This record gives sequence, C-alpha cells and structure tokens, in this order.
Amino acid sequence: MKRLIFCLSVFLFTMSLTAGTVTGVVSNSVNNNPVSGAQVLALGFSSSTNDSLIFAVISGPGGAYFLSIPIDGTYKIITTHPDFITSVNGPFQINGGANITLNIALQPRNNTSVNMIAGRVRIAGTELPLPGVKVMLMTTNAAGTGMFTYSDFEGKYQFLNIIPGIYSLSAQKDSFVNYSHNQPINVTPTTRIENLNFSLAPAGGSLTATVTGGVYSISSNAAGVPVPGAHITFTSANGLAYSAYSDSTGRYLLSDIPAGGYMAKCVKEGYATRTLNNIYLAPNSVDSVNFFLEPLVNTNFVKGQVKNSVTNAPIEGVHVGLSPGNMLPVIYQAITNAEGRYGIFNIPPGVYRLTAFKEGFNNYIHNETINITATTQISNLDILLVPSDPTLLATVTGKVMTGTSAGTATPVAGAKITLFGPDSLIYIVFSDNQGNFIIQDVLPGIYNAICSKEGFATVTRYPYNVVPGNNTLQFYLQPQGGNTFGVISGVVTFDGQNLPVPYALIEFLGNNPSLVPFTARTNASGAYHKELPAGTYIVSVVITSPDSNNFYREYFDNVQNINEATPVTLQAGTNVSNINFGVPGSPVTPFTFTITGVVRGANNTPVQGAMVKIISPISSVPPTPAFGAVTNEQGVYTLTVSVIQPVQQYMFYLAATKEGYAPQFYDHKAAISEADLITVQNGTNLTDINFDLVAGGSTGSYRISGRVTDAEGDPLAGVFVITSKAVSAGQLIITITDTAGYYTTQALQSGKYYNLFLKEGYIPEFYDNAIAWENATPLFINGANLTGIDASLASVNITLSFGIFAGFVKDELGAPISGAIVNLVTGDGTIRSYAIADETGYYTIEGIGAANYDLTATQVGYLSSNHNVTYNPQNGTLHTVDFTLSQSPASDVGNDDSVIPTELKVMNYPNPFNPATKIHYSIPAMKGADGKGVYVRLKVYDILGNEAAALVDDYKQAGTYTVGFDAADLPSGIYIYELRAGNTRVSGKMMLMK
Repeated sequence: MKRLIFCLSVFLFTMSLTAGTVTGVVSNSVNNNPVSGAQVLALGFSSSTNDSLIFAVISGPGGAYFLSIPIDGTYKIITTHPDFITSVNGPFQINGGANITLNIALQPRNNTSVNMIAGRVRIAGTELPLPGVKVMLMTTNAAGTGMFTYSDFEGKYQFLNIIPGIYSLSAQKDSFVNYSHNQPINVTPTTRIENLNFSLAPAGGSLTATVTGGVYSISSNAAGVPVPGAHITFTSANGLAYSAYSDSTGRYLLSDIPAGGYMAKCVKEGYATRTLNNIYLAPNSVDSVNFFLEPLVNTNFVKGQVKNSVTNAPIEGVHVGLSPGNMLPVIYQAITNAEGRYGIFNIPPGVYRLTAFKEGFNNYIHNETINITATTQISNLDILLVPSDPTLLATVTGKVMTGTSAGTATPVAGAKITLFGPDSLIYIVFSDNQGNFIIQDVLPGIYNAICSKEGFATVTRYPYNVVPGNNTLQFYLQPQGGNTFGVISGVVTFDGQNLPVPYALIEFLGNNPSLVPFTARTNASGAYHKELPAGTYIVSVVITSPDSNNFYREYFDNVQNINEATPVTLQAGTNVSNINFGVPGSPVTPFTFTITGVVRGANNTPVQGAMVKIISPISSVPPTPAFGAVTNEQGVYTLTVSVIQPVQQYMFYLAATKEGYAPQFYDHKAAISEADLITVQNGTNLTDINFDLVAGGSTGSYRISGRVTDAEGDPLAGVFVITSKAVSAGQLIITITDTAGYYTTQALQSGKYYNLFLKEGYIPEFYDNAIAWENATPLFINGANLTGIDASLASVNITLSFGIFAGFVKDELGAPISGAIVNLVTGDGTIRSYAIADETGYYTIEGIGAANYDLTATQVGYLSSNHNVTYNPQNGTLHTVDFTLSQSPASDVGNDDSVIPTELKVMNYPNPFNPATKIHYSIPAMKGADGKGVYVRLKVYDILGNEAAALVDDYKQAGTYTVGFDAADLPSGIYIYELRAGNTRVSGKMMLMK
C-alpha cells in the first residue's frame, strides 16, 4: 500500500543534504508577466520505499521559485493558482545533486478570447469536491492525441486553446472508478462549455479512505458558525500525518489516505485546540468527522498597525512581540497581516516591552514599558518601522555569455544565477534576453556564485566577495557536447553469478586532485553511466555487504589498492563502456512472514484501533514503528513483515496496546518477562494470534510540556519530541509540536525521563541544550506535571561540498543501535550536520568539505563515542567511520526512577540473549542495619544449580537497579537468576543462545 509522505519520520528515512532542485519562473502565458503566489508542487514516487512524496513552494514576487527535493524519485511538477489553469510537467527523474531548470507558463482561467471546456469533479453521492483527478481530452481519430489537466482543491478543471476537432473526455484517480463521458464533444474555435460536471465513485476493495467534515464555532453568540482557515491533521499510529485547511464555509477534505486508526487534531488561532482520539477510517469509505471549537476569551489584548516610516504604507509579515521588562526573549508575539495589523491576546499580567522586526527594516523597541493587567485593552499601539540603511546592502549586476571573452561572446538568456552565502542565504535570478541579470538587496559577505543552464557546463565562482554598494559578476558558459564531455558506463554484478548489484555507488576520481570526485549509482539492472569532462579517472565501486554490514570497495580493474588501479582515459565526445565490476556476495531474498489475529475486550467484544506491534529481543527485527498493525472494526489485524536480512528464522515478542487498556504480550501475559517467544521461518503465515485486553491499564496521568523555537525565537512546528525512560527497553513516547511550537507529552508515570528534540534541517539536542544524552538535564516526574521544558534549535548549515561520512553504529555484541544520533562537529565546536542511524545501525552524512572533524554518536542508555577524522577528497567521496557503543555504566545504576518500588521484582532483557543481557531489579522500602538499606544478593545458576555468576553482593537502598550479565564464556542453555533481599527472594529464567 502506498503512503503519502508530507514529512518523513526520523526513524525511517535519512534526508540527503545534497538535495536535487527544480528552479524557474512562473509567468502568465498571455502577457509573460511573472505570477507570484503560485504553488509549485513536486508529486513523486520513491521506488525504494513505495511511498508517494510531496514537496511544495510558493513562487515569489518575481515569479521565481526554488524547489528542494531531498529524496530521490520520479516526480511530476504541478503548478496551481486560483486565477490560472493547473499546469503539469514531467515526469522527471530527480536524484541527489541534480538541478533542473523549468520555466512554467500558466494560462489564465478567464481568457474569453479562446475556446474552453470546464467543470467540476465531485465524489459520487455527495457534493464534496474531488481534487487531484486527472481529466483527459483525447481526439477520436486514429492519432489519438489530446491534452490533460488535474482538478484543483475545489474540484474544478479547465481546458483552454483546444485545437478544433471531435474529442472524448475521461477522468481517473487512484482508488476511484474511471469515468468516461457518454458522448463525444465537438470543439470549434468558439466552443465554451463551462459546466461539464461529473462524479467519481470510490473503487471497491480500495485500501484507502476519504474523510471530510466541517469546523464550527460553539460560542454562545455564534454557535454553528463555520470557522475558515482551521488546520486539520490526521496522524496515524506510525506517525504519518495528513493535513488540510477548512475553506470559507468551514469544510475540509482529505482523500486517498490509508485506512486505519488515527488521532485527529484541529488548530485555529483564537480557539482552543480540539483533539479526537481513536478515529477509525474504513477502507473504501467516505467518513465524516466534524470539529466544534470553543473560542478563547480575549480578556486583554494589545492591537495596532505597522507602517513604513518613509512611505506610510502598511507592512505585512512584521514580527511584533511582547518581552518581559527585563528584555528576555519574546514570549508572546503576532505577525502583521496584509493591512499591517497585529493583535496579541490573553496576555498574563505583568510589565512588558513591545518589539517589532522585519528583514529590511531597523529593529523597533517601544520607548516605554507596558503594564498589562487582566483587563488591559490597547487598540491603537501603532508602529513606524524605519527602512534599513540602503548603503549597508549590495547590488550584484552582470552578464551571462558564451565564449571566452567579451569581444567574441554572445548573450545567454534564461541562465540561472545563484548566490549561496553564509547562514544559508540564497539569492536566485535568471538572465534576460540580453544575458543581463541583477540581484538587489544582497547582504554583504562571502558567497559561492553559480551559473547554470541546460546544455551548458555549470560555472562556479568561489569565493565571491560581495561588498556594500554595487558589485559586478560575469559568467562565460561553454556548451556541453562532443567537444568537452564524454561518457563512462558499465555494469556491476555479483562474482560468478552474473546477477546485477542495484544502487551501488560508483566513484570517478579525476587526475586533478583539486577536483571533487564525481559519483553515480547503478540502476535496478546494475548498469550505470556518467557524463564527465574529458580526462583520466580512477573508477571504483562501493557496496555494503548485507551479511556483514561492512563496506567493500573495488577499483577498476579488479584491485583493492588505488595504486594498482587501471586509469580510464575519456576522450571528448566518446563513450567508454564496459568499465565493469564483479563484487563478492549474492542477492538477499527478502524474509517475509504474516501474522493475523483478533483483539478483544470484555465479553469478547472486538477492540477497534488497537496497535499490535513486534518487539525484538535481540535487535534482529527492527523495532516499532517499523512493524505494526491497527485493528479494524471487527478487532482483526494483519501484520506483514518483509526485510532484507540473511537469517534463517526470526524470534520476537508480540504486544497489543490501546489507550484505556492494560498492554498485553502474547500469549496473554502482562509483562514482557513472562511473554512467549514467537519463532517464524521465511514465508510463515501465523493465524489466531489473539489478544484479550483488560480495561484500565497502567497509563500514567502526568504530562511534560513546553515550546520549541528556532535560534531567533520563532516557533517551530512539526518538531519530534521524543521522551524516553532513563532505563527502558527502547520505550519511546513521541509527540509533535503544533503550529505555535507547543507540545504536550501525556500519560506519563512518575519517574526519570530524557527529552530529545528532532526536526529535519535543525541540529537535534537533548534537554537542556545538550548534544550527548549524558550531558542532558534529566526530567523527574514525582507526583506533578512538568511545564516549561523548552528548546531552541539551530538550523543545519548547508554546504555545497560532495564528501560523505557513513558507517554503522553497533553495540558491543555487534547488534545495530537504531535511532543513534551521529553529529558532525567542526574544529571550532560548531555542529555542521547530523544523521540518525536506521534499523540496521547505518548512518550517512553528506555535504562534507576537506577538513578535520569530530564525529560523535549518542543514544540513551549507551556511552557516547567520539572519533576525530579527516576528510580528504583525494581518497574518494565516501569515508567510512563505524562506532561501537558500550552500555552506559548503568551496569549498576541506582534509583533509575524517582519513585520507590512497592515490591521485590526482577527481570532480564533481552531474553533469549547472546552473549549479554541486562537484569533489572526493584527493591522496596525494607529495614536494614544502620541506615545502610537492605542486604542484596543477585546470582546466576545453570540448570543443574551450579553458580555461574555473582552479580550483586552489597547493601542497597530502595529503588530500581540494572546490572549487566555477560555470558561469553558460558555454554548455551537455560539459566536461573535469583534475587535475595533480606529474607525475601524472587527468581526468573533466561535462555543463552549462541
């Protein structure tokens, strides 16, 4: 089943810092004027993950857009604007580092000088609009030519400038039955059909659903009034989010989302957020979910208008904030609308300072403090912003030409000029018909200036120093073609099998050491080809061995030492083929199995929306949320697992959870220490794996809440806040910040926690401002909620280098540590970039330039590790750095939780294990001698009663402890661990499997 990815879960994907880009200008096809405010959307599909992908931007005042696409895939570029017909271009294959220039000309909707066919598409049996329908107009002659468009968010479509002829009209959309108009359409130069409306019916057997509804106010004087502009989000059990905004009538629509269980949230400024839990969307259905919002009472407020001090014109997008009188960071703020107006409401009483800022203007600080009481209402606190001194900004003018000198050159129109500057500053313009360009209001500094155009070799100027005032910049482009470039191609196969090696990395190291190496990837057939400047290259292949998780590099021709490599000489205009490689190994057949069953509650009633998930005892199966399923309205679940790992069998535990019920482990066990271990072979289909849940459970009633902002204090939406127990078997609670940057992690028990804050494009950190978890401030819940647990995230510095650090993060047993964070730190202590290890422990960091770095790996529960490394491009693009993390000296950590246990307990995890495990034990309050606590002994015995290890022999205070047990020198078999505290003893069994 396809998934629609708006943002990517940090545990499932690692974004490439070398993103592909699509850039250009959106214009009016009638008068060539730029079109601002157009949505340019890349709608794609990733064959490696079977996911649908969406990335979108809005065109700027000059019609220019810059679309960054960090995930490789095949994309269509769809451009929409309320006043223009939707445009569709592509498909394009976009890979990391690829740059595509695409100028888009939109046809106006109300162009009465041309013929037209238009209408609206709805969902059959309803009045709901259906967006994203592909509507096709095809000629009925033998040539079968035609045109197509897509319905917009109101279901509207339109064809203009149709060549006269006889046409058939049809429409299609995933999960809906195809539509064909019942009669041909005769189009003449004057034909204008404005209401050719039709409906599409949901397809039977679809695995997707459609949800719609309305957002309404429940205030006493405006009950039932629609609320436009509300943000509705449906979040699935595995963290995928699908969102929409309510229209002017309060209605919203989400179509083609996977059926299953969801949490729905509705957010609108001025209203209390509304959350609905346990919503189940049935397959092949149209469900209705309404939200009723309660307006917030504006007991006090500060309002006003912001204008330009020179022109007296209102200024949109100004950040107006209230700071406490001591000028701490802004804590209450608003952004001005198109009329320059702002309003800050529901302000806690106190003394505040009003501030305002916007790029291009001097910062504003009100000359007097403002005393806010519970009834303060200030309606006309207006602000005049002074434009920044124009002499402090710069203008860059220049010309793009072909040739080598101004005397013989000819102008190049439509070339893209990009300035990449400090702090991720980017300026983009295009050359006009005379090759001229101008970039205005540039902040002075050192830039990387790049000029590119299809059919020409890209030219880079670095460093380019921009100084205040006027600057000039000239580019001379050389046509790409037979006179400067050639192609190297070949195939990568497994030795002795002639089977292809897909997605292998091919590196081309030029004879000029100052050049950054070129790279390519093999396709599904193992083939590659790369267009390169003429020259001599050392060619190598790099693969990851699936059976050992190690890297293997081979140079052409069949050597492992670069000094023994055979150089490949590429002449201009030639194709050097058969640069082939044979590598060790063989294709890995996916290991697949299926589990089905029923989750029931009291009186055998089905439990809908329960999560059934795999828990791995030995890290051989990726942890949830990689593998999980949600029960349907009959309580039935089907969990299908498919991974590429060379094993003969899998062993795991299975758990069922749902809010309001105690978690249960198979087979009807209350704790994982008592659970039955499930073993499956490849291709196994397990049935009747059922659960009977008991209402109540041990869910806590406490919360951790706070706010996440960027380095400038602006709220950050969509931040993953990951709360983990101080001692846990990979137990994580994930919350996502709302549009104002706030989060609340709920249902927590008393204990000790760590908070990790993650967002794509920002440096991750633990609370409070810590890179490694050992330096984090632990959060203790002891009978009360924790508030004000805030974070401020710094953005990642984007670089234009091409180096890669990659490797594996494993524990001392060689098992992968998924979710470990690897940070790239420069010599001055700045975090340049980061990566998160996937379920195999693999990480990759791209965009590396030649320098010395510190690479650090951290994961809660393990000792963080550091490597000092040097990146040298002469040694190839890819540098491998592996980490082995040891268990943290929680090898005997006391009082992991701040609550005192009420009974003597002991358990171990993982179980079975090889060769090490951790034993967790709890000591209740017991009398001891001289305040020393109670005397505790923890020993391990073999099945015959022989002592195998003495782990604890000391006095212990009441608390929860963990001790490590390494059985590397012991034979496989069953072992008994026994805990004695005073005159009380408890024991458990564990299995060592070597």
